[in-house]
Amino acid sequence: MRNQALKSSVSFFPVPLPDELLDSVVYRYHHLSGAPKPAVTLETLFGKAVNAAPKLLVNRLRCFWEKAAQNQYKNADDLINRLTLVPAFGAILDKSQMRSARDASYGGLNLGTGTMYRSPIHVVEPELQSCPMCVNEEYERLGVAYWHRSHQLDGVQVCHRHGCDLHSVCRHCHHPIRRPRSMDLPQPCCPSCKKPQFVVFSYTEPVKRLAILANHALSGIVPFCDRRLLARKVRGLLGEDTAEACHRMRELYGSKYINLYPDGFYSFHGDWLEYGFRFRSTVRGPESDFMNLPSLGHMLMLVDSLFGSWDSLTAKVQRCRLAA
Repeated sequence: MRNQALKSSVSFFPVPLPDELLDSVVYRYHHLSGAPKPAVTLETLFGKAVNAAPKLLVNRLRCFWEKAAQNQYKNADDLINRLTLVPAFGAILDKSQMRSARDASYGGLNLGTGTMYRSPIHVVEPELQSCPMCVNEEYERLGVAYWHRSHQLDGVQVCHRHGCDLHSVCRHCHHPIRRPRSMDLPQPCCPSCKKPQFVVFSYTEPVKRLAILANHALSGIVPFCDRRLLARKVRGLLGEDTAEACHRMRELYGSKYINLYPDGFYSFHGDWLEYGFRFRSTVRGPESDFMNLPSLGHMLMLVDSLFGSWDSLTAKVQRCRLAA
């Protein structure tokens, strides 16, 4: 009887709001359903208590679609495209990694297996972020705030609509605005100290452009990263003078943004563009004549500073060929 109950369809599911992340819709369902704990909600929707990691880069989305979202999305792929962060991964991941990301999302693979999740490429922020202006507007208009897809991508530090800083911790008490392993939705006041979250504008206008670029990437405008095409275009513009380009980017985006990434693999310090052209060893042998960037944040800076838009980087004809 228990297995039959798990297979049955969910009687209701909230309609996703504009730019809402799948996690957020699941959290709203959890509160409306009156489930005693998150594990019960996850088992109801996904057939088992899957890992409730932020950004729900989880498995079993096909099961979720069959149980809860058939009336809203034509198939599981449509759900992934419209509610998850996977479409934006194409801006930095290659074709095989994108296939791995989608396959892991559809089926029963464990989170953390395969090259997609174990690779050093960084695509999402580690904690859920929110914009205090979005939260206040949503509370006034809807009576509830929600987590936005566009706020969760690596390299995005401001809201692309308002230009104010995003935050994952309270600016007063520094506690997380979402309790670990909870299904909390963003609130106008801190859940710990109860003080209102205030608005801060501390980044330059170019950093807002990065947030706009990241939001565009969510549309799937780049189905996957053609790293050889990227290398040819960057070398065509810069030649061998990659160090000067990195220096200009530091001046353009400002020390506050650059210094968010300390020295290390994800660093923006030094000639990180030249590092992207280095050889890579694979199971097929060494690869060359390609560019491999370690994070979406690096790609956003590169596209904004050198090309201005995704269209300028990848022609529409090329995008159609890649998507075919």
